[in-house]
Amino acid sequence: MSTVLQIAEPVVDAVPLPGIYPVEFEQAFLGFFVVCSAVFLAMLLLTYLIWRDWVVIERVNFAVSIVSGGLPAIMVPLVVWPGLVETWELGFSDPAKLPSMVSPTSVTVACGMSIGYMFYDLLVLLVFFPVWIRPKDRAKRKSGQMAMALYLQMLMHHILSILFWPVAVTNNYMSYLVAYFMFTEATNIALNARTLA
Repeated sequence: MSTVLQIAEPVVDAVPLPGIYPVEFEQAFLGFFVVCSAVFLAMLLLTYLIWRDWVVIERVNFAVSIVSGGLPAIMVPLVVWPGLVETWELGFSDPAKLPSMVSPTSVTVACGMSIGYMFYDLLVLLVFFPVWIRPKDRAKRKSGQMAMALYLQMLMHHILSILFWPVAVTNNYMSYLVAYFMFTEATNIALNARTLA
């Protein structure tokens, strides 16, 4: 029995390889990153125009709270909701397919939005590091500053989400859990409202 080795003809009109993530994800990521950054900068400028006696931590905290309590807390849950309902329906009808179901488009778009926000927020955490960390001397502490342990926890939350959520959603693996996590961003409204009060 002989084996014939066949050589494939070269493809002349080859399609270039797509990006790592779907276009919907990339567009949502970039768009939401730009919008969150622009609103943050606008709110920071507003604090300099209106509240001249505020210190830097008060300005940054105000701007971050407006962004976090508004954009991702309202938009991401609204966008992810249809995909979350779809996964619930599949979970009840055929639970065995749920872990590897194809991610609904709304989940992919919401993931892009959420990662765009988290990337913006991670940059704010890093850029304003000296402002966020409260000093050990209680007399020098300002309202809104945090302990190093909480700062590191927030950094890890952002970094792990940025690394793993897109992989799960775009590889259709446990995307229903990521959809649930994104839906819970709605709780940021209450968390950030106390900063503004």
